[in-house]
Amino acid sequence: MDEQQTGTEPETPSISNTGEGKATPASSGPPATDDRAAWRLWWRSQRQNWRIEPEVSPERQALLAERRAMAPDGRTSEDPCAGMSLTRADVERLLATHENGRGPVPWDDPS
Repeated sequence: MDEQQTGTEPETPSISNTGEGKATPASSGPPATDDRAAWRLWWRSQRQNWRIEPEVSPERQALLAERRAMAPDGRTSEDPCAGMSLTRADVERLLATHENGRGPVPWDDPS
């Protein structure tokens, strides 16, 4: 039976940081440090190869989700993130959670 028929996704390995600057396979979640090499491996294991930055803090995630939920003001053309300084990690988070987790929009998608 294939993945589509069972409704499950194949397991992907997770990684952890050994504290020696090396990322190694592990059974737990994402790296506990800001080691970019470990995070790159983590994102790769999560099939998000385009991500390279450590995950943003839960507080920042909440703020980004709040801003993303705001409708743009058509009269002033103001973006919900106007006035915010966004880091690459912020943009990665916004793209990864776009459309309830569907991820970034393919550049060649006509819709």
